[in-house]
Parts: sequence; C-alpha cells; structure tokens
Amino acid sequence: MFKKKQISFTDSPTAQDKFGIGKYITGLSNFIKKCEAPLTIAVQGDWGTGKTSIIYQVRNILEREGIKSIFFNTWQYSQFDMDTHLPISLIYDLTREISSEKDKSVKEFLANIASLLTRSVAYSDLPYLNMEKISDDLTDKVKDTFEKNDNIKSLVENWNKIVEDSLKNEKYKKIVIFIDDLDRLVPSRAVEILEVLKLFLESKNCVFVLAIDYDVIVTGVKNKYGDDVDSAKGRAFFDKLIQVPFTVPVAHYNIENYIRDSINNLNLTNTKWDEATIKRQIIPLIKYSIGTNPRSINRLLNSFSLLLNIFEDATKDKSNRELMLFALVCMQYAYENQYLQLVESLKEDFPPRKDVIKGIIKKYKQEGNDLVDEFQNFMQILEELISNDTDDTTFIQLFDMSETVSTGNLNKKQNHSPNEDVQYVIRKLFNKMTTGQGFSLDEPTLFGTEKKEDRISNKVEIENISKLELTRGKGQGIYIYFRGSDKKQAIYFSGDTYGNWTGPMLDGVDIQSSELKDFPAAELRDNEDKFEAFYEKLMEKIKEVIDKDNKN
Repeated sequence: MFKKKQISFTDSPTAQDKFGIGKYITGLSNFIKKCEAPLTIAVQGDWGTGKTSIIYQVRNILEREGIKSIFFNTWQYSQFDMDTHLPISLIYDLTREISSEKDKSVKEFLANIASLLTRSVAYSDLPYLNMEKISDDLTDKVKDTFEKNDNIKSLVENWNKIVEDSLKNEKYKKIVIFIDDLDRLVPSRAVEILEVLKLFLESKNCVFVLAIDYDVIVTGVKNKYGDDVDSAKGRAFFDKLIQVPFTVPVAHYNIENYIRDSINNLNLTNTKWDEATIKRQIIPLIKYSIGTNPRSINRLLNSFSLLLNIFEDATKDKSNRELMLFALVCMQYAYENQYLQLVESLKEDFPPRKDVIKGIIKKYKQEGNDLVDEFQNFMQILEELISNDTDDTTFIQLFDMSETVSTGNLNKKQNHSPNEDVQYVIRKLFNKMTTGQGFSLDEPTLFGTEKKEDRISNKVEIENISKLELTRGKGQGIYIYFRGSDKKQAIYFSGDTYGNWTGPMLDGVDIQSSELKDFPAAELRDNEDKFEAFYEKLMEKIKEVIDKDNKN
C-alpha cells in the first residue's frame, strides 16, 4: 500500500524511531528495567531535539514487557494559573494513577493532597538549596496550617506505602514515572518541581525519567537563589537530584535520512528533486543554516511547502528557482541580518553577485559571528544557485516570495521603499561626473523609471574612469567603471533605504572612507556646500582605490 503524501508536518512527538538511534532507545529501556530504585534519570536536550519522542519510545518498550509506567506532562498543568500548585497536582494525579481511589488510606491521602491544593503554600521563599533541610523547612511552614495528619512527613510516608501496596497488589517490581516538559516551565518553577520530587517521591520502588534541559535548571537555580549561585553550584544542585543523565544523541541522528524521508513524504507542488539534488544541495543547505534540530527542520519544510502552494505558477517546472527559494528561506531563518543585506543588495542591483556573496561573508567574519565555516559553506551553495540563473527579475520575485513566511520582527526590518534623498544625490553625482548627459532632478516621482540606455554614460572626463551606470530598479546606486566594461571591473557606490551610504565597494569588499558616513543623503540634497565636500571626499577615495588597483 502506498503511503499518502502530506503537505506539512505536525510538532507532535512520535513513538517511531525516525533517526536511527534504536540502540540508544533499547539500551535506556534495558537499563531502566534492570536498575535499582529509587533512581532519577534526566533525558537532556534542547527544545525540539526529540526528548518527548524518546520517552514515548522507551515507555512503549517497557509497557510491552509488563512494566507499569505513568506519564505526567507538566506543561499541560502549567496553564490557567495551575502551575502555582503544580507540585501538589503532580503528587495528587500520580497517586490516582498508581492506586485505586476505593482504598480508604488512598482516599484519605488524596483528601489531604486536595486540601493542599486549596491553600497557597509559598514554596518559593524557602531555603531549598540546603537539601537536607527541605523536609524540616516544609514541616515548619505548614505545621500550624494543616490538621494533624496533614504534615509533610506524614504525607511522604503515606505516599510510599501507597506505592508499595500498589506494586504488591498488581505484582509489579517497580513503577516508572515519566515527567515531560519540565523545561517549558518558568525556570524557577521547574526547579521547584525537582525539589518537591526529591522530597516527596524518593521511593525505593520508583524510577523517575525527566525530560529536561540542563541549562533551564541552572538558570532556574540562579533566578531563585540569586546571582551569587554560580554555575558550579547550579551543577551541584542538578547532580544532587539526578543520578543518571542521558543526553539526547543528536550527534548520532541519521539526519540525512530524516530530511530525505521528510521531503519524499511531502507533497511539494511541482517539485521533483532527485536524490543527487537532495544530497548535494538540500541537505547541506539545511545543515549549514538551521542545523539538525528536528523541530526546526519541520518548521522550515512546512514554510517551504506553504510557499510552493501559494506561488505554484511562479515555480512550476523551474527546479533551480525552487532551490533558490528554499535556500533563501533557510537563510532567512538562520542568518537574518545577512539575509537583509542580500535583500537590499540584489533588489538594488548590487555589484556582480559573486562580489555580493564575497562581501557579505567578509562582513560576517568581521562582526565576530559564530559558525563562520557553516555560513561560508552555505553562501557558496547559494552563490552556485544564483550563478545558474541569468534572469535578473528572478531574485526580486524570490525575495518577495520568501518574505511571506518571515517572522514579525523580520517583516518590520524589511523596508524596501526607495529613499528619495538617496535617489536625488546619486543622480546629482552622475550629472556632475558626466558631460552633456544627465538626469532631470525636477521630478523626483520619475526616479527609478528611467530607461536602461539613459542610465549609462561614456561621457566621463575624470581621469581613469571610462563609464558610469546607474543601477536598475530604484536607482540608488552607481557603477564607476575603470577596468573595462564589465560590472566586475567597476567600483560600486550606493545608498540604502534609510539614507545611509554603502561603499565604495570593489570586488565585494567595502572600502568606504569613514568620513563619508558623516554625510547623510538628506543633508546633501539641498546643501551645495556640503554636497561639494561630500563629492570631494568621494573622489579622493575613488582615486585612492584606482591607484592601489593599478599598482597591484
């Protein structure tokens, strides 16, 4: 039977091993079966790495072999302000899962727990960091509030007895309790849960498996006890509660198979990527951008699938265009600032595209960003895709398409409206550098509508400069040719949407003089003295660049 195609992925955990980590799942399950209780195991990993899926898979194995297990999702209980009583809710529900409510002792215990739910026990102001004092502190805190049988020590003893009776009656050797989504709570609340677990639920018959992010717990300890609690103390707190750490084996995920299977399962409109394309371009684009987090991969593929369904006509039977669109979505998610740089560059017809890529990579390195090698590898693939498409209009269309799935913050940053002051000054520069040819500055509404042939002039009487060319589109940049007739042999100078100057640039490298940054376009438009000073500084820089290039 053929598997039905889908157009999206859910974020739900799965009981299937999609990453080829069966030996880890089996090994953890066997360890839980054979270990001595009490024991607490932490399944550690960042959000979206598959902690819950691992728990599901382990639980399935244990249940098939007759081991009693209970699953508790703290995130569900944290809604509707229930997280204030989350520790007590946890004990209450675990007790109901373990034993029959018909038993008199269980009914009394549940009644005592229920009474705790109606009282606001202020755990947050207790000195929990001293684990040996927790029981005494809690007892002192509540001894004047609750009836005689409601003190904390009595509750702990009663709970342990309920567990023992349940195991005896149902003929189980141990109970495995899975507690999920602790790291989705406020960090200090997650710490509180761990503290209460240690206090109430340390039963010799129970194994606790907690899905948790180690860093969240360390942060929670610091938030709760102040900045004087350093990382070492946070680690000591964690180690005190957790006997066995198990880190999600993301490094051993067969991520290539996961990506391949995901793409093949998606009903991507008109997309026919062969195995070679997936292996040589798609998988590296993902790895070098968003990485190997399964949740991030699903989000990326969902966004791409949405775009293909919206822009079906624009991508139909154009595999290279689909690949470029996919790369742009990857870049948008992983390298937001560099994506914005590329948007501005290509929409304004920045210098030759290899130079654009080269310049963005250099700037990325200069800014001291992480993952420089990954970014450079990503940009090399993107450059290859760009070089395979000679249609200049493709880029504008693809950027417009990719912005459909951008985040709110990115949308706010992406302002591609022309800056009239920049347009005015660029044309004024063009006019000053040519003889007998130029643009009218009297009708700014016509800026950006000039014909291609009117944007080029060979009538330049400046030494070593052979030609000028205004950029297409908005016309917020100018090419200054001095090596030949190819744009790759030209200096590029432009302004951005906000009236700031970029360049001069040569071979994708920004060689801007710092003095040029002191001349905003809005001040140059009507101030002749300032424009002349700006022009003089720009010509000095251009001459310096040409002289240096000639010597090399």
